[in-house]
Amino acid sequence: MIQQSKTISKLLAAAVTATTLIVTPLIPLGNVEASGKKFKDVVEQEFYYEAVNVLTGNQVLNGYSDGTFKPGNKITRAEVAKIIAEAIGIDTTNVINPNFTDVSKGAWYYPSVAALSNAKIIGGYGDQSFKPDAEITRAEMAKILVEAYDSLDKLPSSKGKFTDVEENSWYAGYIAGLIHKEITNGRTPTTFDPNGLLTRGEAATFVYRTENLSSTIKAVTDTTITINGIEYEIDSKLKGILNKNNSEILENAKIKFEKADRTITKITSLDITSSGAASKSGEAEFSGNVVLDGGNSTINGDLKISSNYVTVNNLIVTGDFEIGTELQNDFYSNNLEVQGKTIVNGGDTNTVVFKSGKLNNVEINKLNVHVESKGNTSIKELNVTNNANISADATSTINKLSVKENVTALELNAEVESLYLENNKALLLKGQAEISNLYPNGDSITLDITGSIENLFVPQGKTVESVISNINQVEDKITNINGGVAEVPVTPPAGGGGGGGAAVPPSSSLTLQITGATLTMQNASGAPIPGASIVNNSLDASRFLDTDRFIDVTLEATSDVKSIQLLGYDGVKTINFTTVNGKSIAVIRPSDLGVDKQGDGVLMSTLRSYFDNSLPVTGALKNNNGTTANISLTVKLK
Repeated sequence: MIQQSKTISKLLAAAVTATTLIVTPLIPLGNVEASGKKFKDVVEQEFYYEAVNVLTGNQVLNGYSDGTFKPGNKITRAEVAKIIAEAIGIDTTNVINPNFTDVSKGAWYYPSVAALSNAKIIGGYGDQSFKPDAEITRAEMAKILVEAYDSLDKLPSSKGKFTDVEENSWYAGYIAGLIHKEITNGRTPTTFDPNGLLTRGEAATFVYRTENLSSTIKAVTDTTITINGIEYEIDSKLKGILNKNNSEILENAKIKFEKADRTITKITSLDITSSGAASKSGEAEFSGNVVLDGGNSTINGDLKISSNYVTVNNLIVTGDFEIGTELQNDFYSNNLEVQGKTIVNGGDTNTVVFKSGKLNNVEINKLNVHVESKGNTSIKELNVTNNANISADATSTINKLSVKENVTALELNAEVESLYLENNKALLLKGQAEISNLYPNGDSITLDITGSIENLFVPQGKTVESVISNINQVEDKITNINGGVAEVPVTPPAGGGGGGGAAVPPSSSLTLQITGATLTMQNASGAPIPGASIVNNSLDASRFLDTDRFIDVTLEATSDVKSIQLLGYDGVKTINFTTVNGKSIAVIRPSDLGVDKQGDGVLMSTLRSYFDNSLPVTGALKNNNGTTANISLTVKLK
């Protein structure tokens, strides 16, 4: 799922002391019972119950080891500065020293305090101090929120709402801004307690509610954009997106952004809500779509399409791109680059087109949607979770396609390097498919293809007959099985009677040995780089950059090895060996070690953060007789 905002996603680094409020990627309001983490001091009757439980249940906030959250504990000005600086995504590296007498450059909070001070979001005191360790008041928090978030505004005092907020006080307008957006209900129905100290429960509620506000685009010209009634200038690097030509599709779009004074400098989230129409009779397909032409500009975050008949051209999205369920008909794109995930939750049997695109990880969830790749589009990995129709022309590339658990029918009209059938249900695979490597997981796959399969890898312990239900009709489509020339095996008769069909008994050898190992690596651009080979039970990956991506380790073992049980970061996992070109091969991916939930490899910097100096590939090898032997292979990381 696309994260709700880039801003909250950066708050993972906000942990600074035992009492610091820790904030990590925010999700929409969810089911407290389902996702909430229970604390013995957070009861359902309290105003912060939902915020604390949903956020902690999704690792947005942390509690204490004794099972408490301590919602009544106070937090400091330094802690709030750190949280807000990370939340709004402000640059904390290129800062000017505000010269507060009690904020040294070496302090953990210096970058955040300096950045917010430079942006005039926070200030110090008359004696040039900041008082980082002082506990912050509710009025101070109100001002910081209004100054930091474009979705909040300082308003004329809401007279009579709170009896302890005087109209001529410095904080009245800030509190009125919070009241207007329902960020606060006061400490009582009639009092805000502006000079009272902010608690952890209140801070969680303020941040949670503010982050869930939406800013709506009302008008766009070539020089200005109006959001929630406020007019902003547009930075030159964003004028490819924010311009008059895109005004129709941008109207009423939901936007999150960064600004310098009254100039928008970065788009961190954009949600399109304007729809086009079906093309008229005799006109070209997609001609009725509303069009967002990015002019080769960048959205530094997420893009979502929450409308129908939409075209997106010439745009770079550094976060995730989602075609929402609201899109029930046509989507077209040309020259779209998505560096995060591309998620297809909408569309139908009409075409969802990616032309001349560069897509990293694509996830197709909509039932029976037709997704077409054309014009030199490259897809690194494609995951299909529902029955679908996938097409790609000869100029497009799909490196890896994985068919997930619930899929029972897939039409594939494309060339695919590696196709993984991970479902355990009966599956119909049809279409004009050219598949280099097919890796089935379960049985009862029916092939109805007019193309070919170069290599079929049958799981250990299964026969070709059981895996491909109509093998006798399609054996001419398959060139190799498990690395050898395709040959349909004969199932031995019951009782094992002799002859060429008799099963070969397992090896009685007790020599369980890894005979070779290699790494698969990619650079930051996704290009393969030479890995490393085994030397004295060690693979040396220390030379790779933090930005290089660790894809997998391929192990070669003696022929009697059946499986390896790995002790990873999140438990034990069994990896089976497969015979390839007469060799016993197993591939260990970072996800098998519990350090790559996306399944597309992991940055070396991330791997090093988990395992420090070396990655131990330890466990037990097992042969067909069940005999085991412990092994230890080390991957040097530094």
